[in-house]
Amino acid sequence: MFDAHLEAASLTPTDIDNLLAFGVRGALCPPDTRSPVETVDQLVGRLSLHLCTVIPRLRAQGFDARAVLGIAPELEPQTSSDEALAWIDARCGEGLVRAIGVLGIDDGTPWRLRLLTRQLELAARHRLPALVRWPHEADRHQVDALHAAIDGSGLPADRLWFTGVTEPQLLPLARAGYGCVLHAGPFGLTADSCARLLRLAPRAALRRIAVGTGNARGSRQPFALPAVVVALHHLGHPDGSRPWRALHDSALDRATATGVAPTAAPIAPRTASGC
Repeated sequence: MFDAHLEAASLTPTDIDNLLAFGVRGALCPPDTRSPVETVDQLVGRLSLHLCTVIPRLRAQGFDARAVLGIAPELEPQTSSDEALAWIDARCGEGLVRAIGVLGIDDGTPWRLRLLTRQLELAARHRLPALVRWPHEADRHQVDALHAAIDGSGLPADRLWFTGVTEPQLLPLARAGYGCVLHAGPFGLTADSCARLLRLAPRAALRRIAVGTGNARGSRQPFALPAVVVALHHLGHPDGSRPWRALHDSALDRATATGVAPTAAPIAPRTASGC
């Protein structure tokens, strides 16, 4: 099985062993957003640490970690982000990035919307998927602003995957061709909610649904991992490959997007010139 959204910066070797034991062989892993950055140099350092240290460490343990890079609202520096965007662009050009994210608009300021649009344009240019947080449904301004940013970016709907989606938004978004990453865990997907989805969702919509652990640190880990396994099985993805394959059919690495590593042997990292 493949986890579609795993915050992996603080996972220990024991956590990885647990993931593998539960049958989760790999994940899309975005950068650590637990602490803010003040300068663009700090931001590039954070992204470099993720791509050059965290991802290779996980892969050396046999976990098929795929790098997600992007400037989340929590990581916006107080100065211009141009240098960081250029760094991400270069790493995408080297084939080391599997998705752009996790992006968001938060307060919807013009600067934040412009940064979101530029990153969606970057994803479109490199034919990569983008992971974007779905805004609070009650804030129509943010929802409308997000749709405007998407329309202006040129990124096709089938390369957009929304995180933080709840059941009321799920089917309309999936029917519109967008992907949805549902978070499994004590406060997310359950067997009952999966059963409801199977009753209500057409088969085409189910192909646009993936499951992710999200924040799996610390005490939540024992709850989140079985929930991912249960959710994937109840959604009719016995090996977890279908949503992962759908996600990466639109990406640059189509040929390798199986989502299942045959063994837990070390996975050789690829070296980035920016590391």
